[in-house]
Amino acid sequence: TLDWFLRSVNTVLTGEAKFLYLHDKGAEDIAGALKPAVRHIDTCLNMIGGRLGLDHERVLFARFAIPVMVRFLDTHKGPLDEKTRDKLLFWYVQSGMWGRYSASTESTIDKDLGILDQSGGDLDQLIAELRLGQGGLRVEPGHFHSWSVGARFYPVLYMLTRMAEARDWGTGLPLKASLLGRMNKLEVHHIFPRAQLYKVDYNRSEVNALANFCFLTKDTNLRISDRKPEEYFPEIEAAHPGALASQWIPDDPALWRIEAFRDFLEARKELLSKAANECLATLLHDETDLLS
Repeated sequence: TLDWFLRSVNTVLTGEAKFLYLHDKGAEDIAGALKPAVRHIDTCLNMIGGRLGLDHERVLFARFAIPVMVRFLDTHKGPLDEKTRDKLLFWYVQSGMWGRYSASTESTIDKDLGILDQSGGDLDQLIAELRLGQGGLRVEPGHFHSWSVGARFYPVLYMLTRMAEARDWGTGLPLKASLLGRMNKLEVHHIFPRAQLYKVDYNRSEVNALANFCFLTKDTNLRISDRKPEEYFPEIEAAHPGALASQWIPDDPALWRIEAFRDFLEARKELLSKAANECLATLLHDETDLLS
């Protein structure tokens, strides 16, 4: 949106989020900030897409973290090394997971810009501010308790799918961006089909729980249709050993039955939270204590 874009231009030009700081700037000043802002936004989106696997036209979250990232890139001298890039992305993901900018957006951006400027661009200080507000940065099973594609942890599930190279259940291939053609576009798949769950009176929030979602290619999603997991899981495991585990499916066949659906959700939340923490740890390289 124009608002989001101008925030990024503003952070380059003034180091502030509030638009009032643009009021005394001329057209030449703003034009001068426009080019680096666009360049830095491109860099952010490329990092988010390339390293985290988040396709920005589909699952981008924490949009207002990007103006802060733009400011960091503009004041950082030279290209980012791998560790700095990944730590910046760790902070970005954490900002999205905990809804850092979901309320008081402008003042929160200003607070984070202030931390950057006062610390000389110390990302550890930004991460410490998140920990202070959240109390901890590790993902717990309960964080996957939410439901619907609008849930805050929906992009996290998508990120895990791409970063951990979860495998498609029709082809057995990792779900990489380079493989996603017309019939291979990622779609949300209800592991336990909605039609089957509604037949036995599970409620809407359970049916559409994040732990009942995975991502598959469109072709595979259509092929599975509304079959029960107890029917199609054994076929997938026989054809593509390990493909179920790559999508964090509990390996106990007793949990694949409709009557065990709630137990399945709880078991999968445990697997998803473990995978999320492992993915986040890879972004910290040898500083995994920051995840505590």
